Amino acid sequence: MGFSKMLLECMQGNDTINFYKKYFGSIIDSIDYPIKDICIVKADIVEFADLHKTFLLLESKNNKK
Repeated sequence: MGFSKMLLECMQGNDTINFYKKYFGSIIDSIDYPIKDICIVKADIVEFADLHKTFLLLESKNNKK
């Protein structure tokens, strides 16, 4: 689609952060994330600054299967 970077939110304490870091995601900030009117949880903002690099790694892993 032509995007060069991506941001996403990951709830703090979620093991998925290790997957994101493996594919060059970096935590750049944290926010309070409201869950409806029930509570507020902490979330990390994860940036993939070079999606091309991420896609190349994903592609190389898929080609090894």
